[in-house]
This record gives sequence, structure tokens and C-alpha cells, in this order.
Amino acid sequence: MTIMNFKKLLHKNIFSLYGSGTCIRSDAQMQLVNKEEADKAFNACKKEILNPYLKTKGFHTWKGKAYVRLSDTGLLEYMDLQKERYGSKTFTVNIALMPIYAPSGGYMCIGFGGRLGEFVCGKDFWWDYKDADTAKKSFANVAEAIGQFAIPWFEKYDDGAAYTE
Repeated sequence: MTIMNFKKLLHKNIFSLYGSGTCIRSDAQMQLVNKEEADKAFNACKKEILNPYLKTKGFHTWKGKAYVRLSDTGLLEYMDLQKERYGSKTFTVNIALMPIYAPSGGYMCIGFGGRLGEFVCGKDFWWDYKDADTAKKSFANVAEAIGQFAIPWFEKYDDGAAYTE
């Protein structure tokens, strides 16, 4: 089964994503966002919701917004939170598997994988953290999506034959 076929199979499951899914806000919408409050909410929810959840799954934090664990087959399982670069206070989750022996030059090079939204619904999705309430709902939704889609995808590759197909 190819990675694309696996993603298609996964996103046929019913899952309700929280938020609009877009990474961009209009200028008028941006003026309504308290950037300092949003950043505090992001950090608090990452620390209180996502970090403990992923720790129970065997992941370790890496470089602030990333999580890694080593699979039984010697692959590095990697997830990171990517904030939208222009300050809209949205984020997405990148997921990858890569051989641990690959040189990276001080940064994580992606083996194969995709974005969490692709695993859930077949397209990119961005979660919102414009305020504390929104951030809590978004991070809880991300943790649930990781449990239902990313963790099973990683586990599929615990069998070395799965990535040689």
C-alpha cells in the first residue's frame, strides 16, 4: 500500500476538525487578535495539552515545537507545529518518518509524510489559536487527530515490510 493510498483510507474515517482550516486572516480580522494573548495561549496549550499527551505515546520534545520518537524499526517518527509565518495565529502539524542516519545539517530533513490535515480529510488544515478558548479547542482537536490518524500511520511502519512495498 502506497503512502497516498494509506492517506486516502485514513481520511475516509469521520472526524470533525475544529476551526476554519485556513491559515490566513484578513487585515480586519488581524486587528481583532491580541497577538500577545494568542502566543501565551499557544504556549500554554502546547504545554498543558499536547506535551503530556505525546509523552504518553513515547514522544520527546525537540527544539521547542517538534516531537520525536524512535520506532522499533529504527525510523525517526517526527511531528512539528508550524505557525503561519505572517502572524495570523494559526498552525498546522507536519508529520514525517525518516531514517535516523540521514545527515540533516542542524535541521530536520523530512523523509516522507505530510500534514495532519491530509491524513484526516485529504487536504491541508490549519488550527487557530487567536485566544485561550480557541487554542484549547484547537489543541484538543489536534491531540485527538494525532491519536486517530498519525499514531496509526506511524505504527503501520513498525513492520519493516510496510515501507518497502
